[in-house]
Amino acid sequence: MDQVLPRYQAAGRPLHLHLDDTVANYTVPADADKLLSVLLNLLENALRHAPQAAAVQVALGPAPAGPGWQVAISNPVARSLGDLSRLTAAYYQADVLSEGAGLGLWLSSRILELHGSSLQLAESRGVFSAEFMLANIE
Repeated sequence: MDQVLPRYQAAGRPLHLHLDDTVANYTVPADADKLLSVLLNLLENALRHAPQAAAVQVALGPAPAGPGWQVAISNPVARSLGDLSRLTAAYYQADVLSEGAGLGLWLSSRILELHGSSLQLAESRGVFSAEFMLANIE
């Protein structure tokens, strides 16, 4: 979050991090550089596609079912995104006038698959969310 916070501040966009304070240590068996790429891509997408001044929420806590951690990034959307399965297709762009090659969510979903996870996208009541789970080290 430290890497994107200056861009959020420059855009006047609130960025909120919610860490479950009952967890003493968040440790996962992951390629740190690849996981950072996933997180940066999701945060950049939220910055690019959320309405002006809309807050972006990042939550990290225990997975709701079983051992591991859940990461959730959510933001309001100005209009419905329709069929969300298209968003993880290579070269697909929800907004053809925005920057990017349409590979970010596709690549993020492939990286998460290699980590034994999947990228779950949802939209409900004007809020878009991207979530994934990671196993923890015991």
